[in-house]
Amino acid sequence: PVKTTGHILVCGWNETGEDLVRSLLADRLGVDVVVLASLHTHPMPTEGETGRVDFISGGVDTQTLDRASARNCMGTVILGNQEIEDVAGRDAKTLIGALTVKEYDPGIYVCLQLFDPHSVHHADVCRADEVVVVGALSSGLLSRAVLDPGSSRAISSLVRIEEQCEIYLIDLPTDWRGKRFDEMLPIAKDRLNVLLIAVEPKDESLVVNPASDYAFQAGDRLAVIAEHRPDA
Repeated sequence: PVKTTGHILVCGWNETGEDLVRSLLADRLGVDVVVLASLHTHPMPTEGETGRVDFISGGVDTQTLDRASARNCMGTVILGNQEIEDVAGRDAKTLIGALTVKEYDPGIYVCLQLFDPHSVHHADVCRADEVVVVGALSSGLLSRAVLDPGSSRAISSLVRIEEQCEIYLIDLPTDWRGKRFDEMLPIAKDRLNVLLIAVEPKDESLVVNPASDYAFQAGDRLAVIAEHRPDA
């Protein structure tokens, strides 16, 4: 079993895996990664030698989750098995993996990679915390590219580690409570060097570009664009 804690657990492996792991390793949080996948060898041996990427061979079950120190992880990403050609069947396997993780420990934060938008409503049954639908993201970028030429480059640049800025979700600074959104926009830039774009009130959905007079409350989280993860 791995001895690391506070790591990201990546369950499954596909063509997305390597970029995903590199993005995780590049983040300022400095998290390590454990890959749990039905592979015979380590998918990223060079990174494995550095001690930052551990590998557990096997499917998602109680024994392998124990070996991957899943109860001590920061969160889990479950990737789709692209060897399964039928996308509904591929997503079904991913959803079963999510259910297995949640039954193992309901407190583990689970993010899913799905390929069929029709699979999303099943994610609630599996108690997944976040879902990214690959096809939906691609079609959204394509529509923006043709309707607003160049806009897709701006959107893509915010999620690629080699670009200058990325999107982060941070806790509300305590001295911002009661302050207005429009009041804190210039202060966010001056004090933290970030662009404030959205607010996620406690136990509510994210609100992009909220009303100018929105007053921040305890428990709010802020979505910001920044060069590095802010020390808010």
